[in-house]
Amino acid sequence: MKAIFIILLPVLCFSQTETWPMDDGVITFSRVIECDLSKDQIYSLSRSWMVDHFRSADNVIQFDDKEMGKIEGKGYSDYSGSSFDILECQNWYTISILIKDDKAKIVIDNLLYSVKTITKYGSVHMMPAESYFQSKKSFKANGELRSIPKTIRDVTHQNLTDLIDSYEQVLTSDQNEFDF
Repeated sequence: MKAIFIILLPVLCFSQTETWPMDDGVITFSRVIECDLSKDQIYSLSRSWMVDHFRSADNVIQFDDKEMGKIEGKGYSDYSGSSFDILECQNWYTISILIKDDKAKIVIDNLLYSVKTITKYGSVHMMPAESYFQSKKSFKANGELRSIPKTIRDVTHQNLTDLIDSYEQVLTSDQNEFDF
């Protein structure tokens, strides 16, 4: 019984303190945005936003169907810092935009981390976010997240929330490219 509790301790502590938005056990950031724009206008603004926010929209966009009202792509955010022994971290994700008249839904999921830390061996870890934050190695003996996973979680949460906020701003701004 003791062994089961020890194995489940990190998972129990994670679920008690987590700040991740979850959908069926998958970390998912999403928002429905209401706006006073046609489907075609939202589509054009969405494509333009992808070009503005990613280094190469051609490499990011994996699926694009104007009639269906769907744009899907893969992107990533970088984090690097000298604190907490993190050399660099890339947070890869899938981004989907679903479009209808007067509204759009943005979904960011399938988070995958590539973390390079300053250790004796200069290790690089690549794993899904759900696994990373439920790994026993991510927690201290008292059940709290270690400093590296906590920093990565907080930075990722802020980056993805800011990304969604910027998309919402484009759709709801009083001055978009259709108002001139």
